[in-house]
Amino acid sequence: MSHAKGGREAVNDRMSMNNDCGEIAMAEKKYSSVSDMLAHNAASDEFRKEFEAQIATRRVVKQLIALRAAKGLSQKDIADQMKCSQSRVSKLENGTDDDMRLGDLRAYANALGYSTGFLFSDRKMTTVEEVKHHAFCIKQLMDRLAHLAGRDEGIAQAVSAFFGEAFFNLVKIIQDSASKLPLPPDSDSPYIRIEIANSGAEQLALGSDCDLATEEEGELVPA
Repeated sequence: MSHAKGGREAVNDRMSMNNDCGEIAMAEKKYSSVSDMLAHNAASDEFRKEFEAQIATRRVVKQLIALRAAKGLSQKDIADQMKCSQSRVSKLENGTDDDMRLGDLRAYANALGYSTGFLFSDRKMTTVEEVKHHAFCIKQLMDRLAHLAGRDEGIAQAVSAFFGEAFFNLVKIIQDSASKLPLPPDSDSPYIRIEIANSGAEQLALGSDCDLATEEEGELVPA
């Protein structure tokens, strides 16, 4: 463990944080992250793993700090909203995720103008199952919008237009992901090709009817 301690002391002695640009300067060399710095320096594997494990214990805390900074709020601003002292906020931001109580997380999020939600998922859930879960969540939200329209013609038209826009965006997301698939062996044709012409895109963005059935307007074609 003495070697790991020496590595830690070396990091502490030589590392400086540049808060303006988010880079780590060390021995006149700049790194994009702490992990990048450790990978290029003489810290032991044991210390590197320990260091990265410590970073992992502050993922939620770091996200809260980033959200506060993005809104241009100070710790005092958060403290005023939470009705506590600035030192209390400082203690939360310097602690770990496990140190933060659920009530503190909710209060901090409220001070930022955010609501809190929690997702419980099976650790054995596959990526495909995750996609299906989120697709089902999208359907529930779409159904909620349709229900809100009720008998109001103006709301119904607005929701209809949004449905067209959402459809176009979802297709674009799938199109982008499909483009990242490798090509089949010994073939220049992709496994799947998704195309949307500009005319079809404009119609979708306006919420108009658009039949993606012909090659000119757009298509979803298994190769």
